[in-house]
Amino acid sequence: LGLQGLSYQLAQILGSRPIDLGEIQFPEIESGAIVDISVTNHEDLWEPGGLYPMYTRVTLISLDGQTILCYPVNPIDGKVVDDLGTVQEKMPPSIPPGDYYVCPGLFGNRTQLHLLDMVRAGEHELLANAGVPVLSAQEEDDNTMTLDAQQARDAVLATYELWSSQ
Repeated sequence: LGLQGLSYQLAQILGSRPIDLGEIQFPEIESGAIVDISVTNHEDLWEPGGLYPMYTRVTLISLDGQTILCYPVNPIDGKVVDDLGTVQEKMPPSIPPGDYYVCPGLFGNRTQLHLLDMVRAGEHELLANAGVPVLSAQEEDDNTMTLDAQQARDAVLATYELWSSQ
């Protein structure tokens, strides 16, 4: 069914009436691995259907699907930064050490949700064979990568189409 299907079903059941989810706890996210991600081939890149731009953000999803991080891309130099909303120097993100799939775009759109569905289904071999990029981020290491945004988007979408048709 996937996250998009579940979201659609909930919207049909709940309609537009408010719902109280109670108190939601967000765990502290550790940091320690500084990542230097340069994004290429991202100019004017959009989600399928042209509704959402993919050139403004990058999403990282841990291999177990439990950690999802999303960072802005500096439009001046194509570097992923911790925050664009300040006048201070733009710094690279510091993330929890681990391995992450890297996908262009803001989490919550079609491509990123498709990737999360496949990660949580354990389709790591399929994703690796398709060339979906993985960043291995460790403390004290050189955690540098260049993300070809169009290649990453196309790999995720083609893999999802293959996987969902099985």
